[in-house]
Amino acid sequence: MEVEVVLIYSLEANGRELVLSGYRGVPLEFAQGVDRMRLGEGFNGWVAKTGEPMIVSDAAQDPRLSREIVRREKIQGQLIVPMKSRGQVMGTICVATRRRREFHTDEIELLTAIANQSGIAIDKARLYQVQQSLTELLRRSEANYRELFQNASDGILIHDLEGNITEANKACEKLLGYALDELLGKKASEFL
Repeated sequence: MEVEVVLIYSLEANGRELVLSGYRGVPLEFAQGVDRMRLGEGFNGWVAKTGEPMIVSDAAQDPRLSREIVRREKIQGQLIVPMKSRGQVMGTICVATRRRREFHTDEIELLTAIANQSGIAIDKARLYQVQQSLTELLRRSEANYRELFQNASDGILIHDLEGNITEANKACEKLLGYALDELLGKKASEFL
């Protein structure tokens, strides 16, 4: 596409702020100057808010320019597209040049396709992180339950719908005088 600058923003989970996730073609100082922006702020914020691509022929002359550092870096031509997954905006991709530039329809379509694939990947990564967190919470909850169950001072029997004992705690073993392996499979009604 013959661009000099690429900026990739991801939309935070709260949906109110874009965070610069990756960049190329600009110095660190520039990246730090545009590392966060509110939804609706500047070019990328507007694209994230509307979900529609934006072409900027000359960023320095555009009244929507929200960061002076863009003018100092002499960035002019920009194409910004939303990264989407399941109809939701996940962030934006911005490609830019330091000269005026008109972007063609096939370039917009190409960048949109790349952005949508990226949006799907981000969405899957977030879902995976949520799944991992839930799995860890479930594991901890199970461990806490097991500890409470085994260390309870009251005898506890667990049985299936037919009344067959499937679990018993230490207090139950003491109370009934049977080891756990002897209790398993017996009818709970035998002990009532």
